Amino acid sequence: MKNRLLIFIFCSAVSLHAQNETWHQLSSQKIGPVFSLTVTSRGIIFASVFEHGIFRSSDSGATWVQTAPSAGKTYSLVKNSSDDIFAAEWNSGIFSSTNNGEHWNALSSSLSHVDIRAVNSAGMLFAESEGVLFSSADYGKRWKSLHSFGGAVVALPNKEMYAAKGDSLLRSTNNGLTWTHFASFSSPVYSLYADTSGILFAGMYSDENEPVSGIFKWKKSESFWKQTGPQTTINQIIQYSPGKYFAATADSGCYVSIDSGVTWKPANTGLTSAKIYSLALLPDGSILLGTVDGIFSNIQRPDFIQKNKNNVPSEFRLEQNFPNPFNPATVISYQFPVSGFVSLKVFDTLGREAALLVNETQPAGRYSVRWNAEAFSSGIYIYQLKTAEQVLTKKMILTK
Repeated sequence: MKNRLLIFIFCSAVSLHAQNETWHQLSSQKIGPVFSLTVTSRGIIFASVFEHGIFRSSDSGATWVQTAPSAGKTYSLVKNSSDDIFAAEWNSGIFSSTNNGEHWNALSSSLSHVDIRAVNSAGMLFAESEGVLFSSADYGKRWKSLHSFGGAVVALPNKEMYAAKGDSLLRSTNNGLTWTHFASFSSPVYSLYADTSGILFAGMYSDENEPVSGIFKWKKSESFWKQTGPQTTINQIIQYSPGKYFAATADSGCYVSIDSGVTWKPANTGLTSAKIYSLALLPDGSILLGTVDGIFSNIQRPDFIQKNKNNVPSEFRLEQNFPNPFNPATVISYQFPVSGFVSLKVFDTLGREAALLVNETQPAGRYSVRWNAEAFSSGIYIYQLKTAEQVLTKKMILTK
């Protein structure tokens, strides 16, 4: 975290050039700089704000509340498959929350100068302290040193893991129990992304005196590294959809690749700063950028539009989405005559929740919400409006 904070303090502004994407600031609260982001499977967003603790949003970023063990701190964030949130603070140690940030529990005081790095498929935690990587198999009660390497870590569902050690990359095939040397580079590895398709990205730390192309790509079927991307430090890389990836840079804005990482182009229309620290995906298919000026999305917010405030509806109603069929976005409208808690969810035909679009108390009125399904496959989806008085459902068709 210390290195990242130095980048935040010292990196210079650059001009922004745009391609393909338009970004919109999520909230008028303008929380920032946003150092780390994580999103639960139900779409609840957690944002670590520089020296202001952790903020939470349950309405796709429209409103935020502060929730953290200590408000005046900067945290790194990860989550596990059960949506438990883990937060590490440089001087205070590691904390966890099992109830969406309502309460936090201290996990360990034995680690100092700590970053939380990853949770693997077995639920083991990985954290860096004083340049050394540690693992915990008992929810952070005890920590085991993995010796003199510490940095970016990525874990896959198939027990495969990768970890940075300066300009070297290590690999584990047994969930981090043992490690072997995998690759060496000319610059330190600063961020990692991998998926089960066999694609691995290593984001570099780029010194202003010796700039290097910031991204190296490795593909299992090819077994060689391809150097690409902008000459700057790469803070994070994520996959948006098949073949489409985004990269957050320290001083050159956001970059996008639509050819599985072969080429990268800037995508900065709407951004107010070139300093991008974190990326995250929402269940509705939108992407979030954590920047020095707050959080931006490629879907314009707020998604909620209350109409005819002085004309309260006389009945509950869930409208057919429009357009339908749709690709990739559609609008769902609904109304209700009594104020109360409202939930609007999208399910696939197997009953699995695909998106949580609304999950909050709303006054009586008429509303519309937009669902971007770019990250979802074609097919029939079911959307459900639920209040204390009614449960209404309709079908819609995504065609690609």
